[in-house]
Amino acid sequence: RTSRWAERGLIAHQNPATQGLFGIVQGAGFEDLRRQSAHDLVGMDFPGYSIGGLSVGESKAEMNRVLDFTTPMLPENKPRY
Repeated sequence: RTSRWAERGLIAHQNPATQGLFGIVQGAGFEDLRRQSAHDLVGMDFPGYSIGGLSVGESKAEMNRVLDFTTPMLPENKPRY
């Protein structure tokens, strides 16, 4: 559902000159789910990407673990946060 919602938002986003629409990579702490989410979103070619579901109460070690395997899945030439 998250990927379908992202696709709908991207289609509805008609004026990229005035704002950017970021795809939000989801999947909690599961690498396979994050990989699928990143794959789907990168295929839609968003102007930038967010790594969602972090800094919401998990430990710093868990946050860094997720960032370590998720960040390389995203294009380096676009904003990532």
